[in-house]
Amino acid sequence: MTFDESRSVTDIFTQILEEMNQEGDFLASVLTDENGLPIVFAAREGFDSDRQSATVAMVKKTISQNEKRLGIAQAEEISIVDSNGQLLICRAFSAKKHDFILAVLMADRQHTYRRITAHAINQISSVWAKHWK
Repeated sequence: MTFDESRSVTDIFTQILEEMNQEGDFLASVLTDENGLPIVFAAREGFDSDRQSATVAMVKKTISQNEKRLGIAQAEEISIVDSNGQLLICRAFSAKKHDFILAVLMADRQHTYRRITAHAINQISSVWAKHWK
């Protein structure tokens, strides 16, 4: 995929999330900073970005507390399955010394997501590196 360099980073990130959602049949996705604050959001019609970002922030807080209390290393991925079978995946990654979380919501936990989210993370990292030298 090529990106128009004249577009804003936000527009490019949104395009990456929209294409990832389509390829993975994800309900919604959000890219947040390390504190869970949303940078960009993409979803099917009717999804609330604030609700998903708040969930990501809660997951991040839980991870941080467990790291401190249990002395475990930083989690790279957390998944939450609800009673309806929906799956929320939160994948932490770094790009140019900035920490991010990519979260995706799936209607069916049987769908695969790793290859698709890894590709999106690579694209986001590449765009970040080009724009924030």
